[in-house]
Amino acid sequence: MTQNLSIHSNNKKYNVVFVETLVQLIETLSEIPSCITFVDSSIQKLYPGLVEKLSAHSSVYFVDATEENKTLRGAERVIQQLSAEKANKSTTIVAIGGGVVQDIVSFVAHIYFRGLKFIFVPTTLLAMCDSCIGGKCGLNFHGYKNQLGAFHPPEKVFICHDFLMTLEDDALYCGYGEIIKLLLIGDIEAYVNVKSQLLKSGIRNKNVLQHIYQGLVIKKKFIEEDEYDVGVRQILNYGHTFGHALELATQYAMPHGIAVVWGICLANYIAFQKGLLSKQNYEDVNQFMKHFFPMDGLKTVSSDQLILFAQQDKKSKEGKIMMILMKDFENFILEPVVLDHEVQVMLDSYFESYTL
Repeated sequence: MTQNLSIHSNNKKYNVVFVETLVQLIETLSEIPSCITFVDSSIQKLYPGLVEKLSAHSSVYFVDATEENKTLRGAERVIQQLSAEKANKSTTIVAIGGGVVQDIVSFVAHIYFRGLKFIFVPTTLLAMCDSCIGGKCGLNFHGYKNQLGAFHPPEKVFICHDFLMTLEDDALYCGYGEIIKLLLIGDIEAYVNVKSQLLKSGIRNKNVLQHIYQGLVIKKKFIEEDEYDVGVRQILNYGHTFGHALELATQYAMPHGIAVVWGICLANYIAFQKGLLSKQNYEDVNQFMKHFFPMDGLKTVSSDQLILFAQQDKKSKEGKIMMILMKDFENFILEPVVLDHEVQVMLDSYFESYTL
């Protein structure tokens, strides 16, 4: 059994609790008084018994986990449902789903009655290994990612192994993209071990809970030092500058975690070309990414598109984008980069090289 993890937020301390089965999860959730549960719509199809049992103890509403719904309009629907249930300051909201459901529900929990308690039950590997802690929520606005948001940590997080059993391959690749990101940032020994296990056993391996825990331990260090993302926590955005741009350029056909993988490769290529990252370390990461992660989505994207969307990123300022660049494993810098012709040439060069 994976050990639990305690997160120290400026607002409160909260725990990440690992449970093995849905039976244990339902028993625990049924003990929460005065709660309203919001569930990813796909969960009803995969686990109809779960929803039925939850309904005996809580009002249950479904949320479509789409980028189009991760907006003010999607948040308004949740607000209307809370209002219909006459939710008040004693109400606890339970969010069962992936990162999109977390974003919508935790955003609403932050603003409804100036703040309600919420519990997160992540159902995707991506949400389990990364976004379930740290308290960030973000809504899309006018077509751009995470333009609106707040910091609102949960009361508790429950990670249930059973949810991993029904995930499709893309969802597992997405989660492992974020796990690899975290290990590159904070634990090179674990990176080497996880890379070896993935190359040997693939994404459906028996060590996934250990990998989730290792990723969360690294993120915990950053969010406890810089909860509000004004300093060192920004390093966790490694790969996200071009990752978000890739999502937009493919109209979200490229899932977030896989987009981050290729965002990492593009950032590493720029760091290598700038003389910050050694050829050996660049090739170590790049060759693994090319070999292990799906890359079809890159074929539809141009450097022009990436630069256009990256320039509209919320971290862009005065024509510069703050990029997280690797100097060495576990050694990263934040550097303002002008997305000019020189960078465009680098991106064109990378796109040519990955097809070789």
